[in-house]
Amino acid sequence: MSQTYFVVALSVACFYSILSTFATLSAIKKPSSSAILLLNLAIMDVLMVGIVASATGAGGGVAYLGLKGNKDVRWRKICDIYDKFCRHTGGAIAVSLAASVILVLLSIISIFSLYKRIR
Repeated sequence: MSQTYFVVALSVACFYSILSTFATLSAIKKPSSSAILLLNLAIMDVLMVGIVASATGAGGGVAYLGLKGNKDVRWRKICDIYDKFCRHTGGAIAVSLAASVILVLLSIISIFSLYKRIR
């Protein structure tokens, strides 16, 4: 279930990034109404950071269980059996973590740009 959440959350963030790019390009062409647009984009950027970070955590938790297992409930490690799947999952978690960091940096840039426009 959390792997489904992982994929859906990252897909939503990707779709938002595409929409955000088009909205930013339109704001460059018409700078008169861009302060409101920048405020909305900054709020949505922070929301996307939260969604991507939570998806990364959920996927990482499942990946950790697959890697180490859980002795208390007698869940065995599955990465010994499904090595290729675990490598792909680990790569996806690493890319998602990098995306989270990049989204935080982009959110900071967006908020700083909004601050400069308002001030």
